[in-house]
Amino acid sequence: MRMCNSYDLEDRSPANGSQKLSRIAVARILRLHAKNCILNDLQGDGYVATRVGQNFGKYKINRLLGAGGMGEVCEALDTSKGRTVALKILSDQYSQDERFRERFQRESRAAAILQEPHVIPIHDWGEVDEHLYIDMRLVVPGQTLHDMLRAGPLEP
Repeated sequence: MRMCNSYDLEDRSPANGSQKLSRIAVARILRLHAKNCILNDLQGDGYVATRVGQNFGKYKINRLLGAGGMGEVCEALDTSKGRTVALKILSDQYSQDERFRERFQRESRAAAILQEPHVIPIHDWGEVDEHLYIDMRLVVPGQTLHDMLRAGPLEP
């Protein structure tokens, strides 16, 4: 499995010098980054699957939601706040790579400050037992746009 490309949060193109990117540009970079990483490998390392029902720091892992190129996502209870969250636990490969750890921290901070309606809010991020994680809002399951369009034209 290859490491995903690194993204810098500054636009270093010759025309712009070293100008800070807008929040929208950061959101686009993060979406592209996540998409590229997930497409690289559709296997998690099995860490979450073996911990269902157990604690991971302040979180109690309820169930595995999916696995991707960067790790696994589970439904978990944040026991300190009493809320159910989506918890992405990164695979060993990424958690142990120093360059990725630095980039992960930088991108987590950038994503956490975004206040966009189409970006899932990040509540927290950190490390437990040498595994990096991101705590984010659990999106309520529903119908996808693809499913809605397959059913026929939408009402105006």
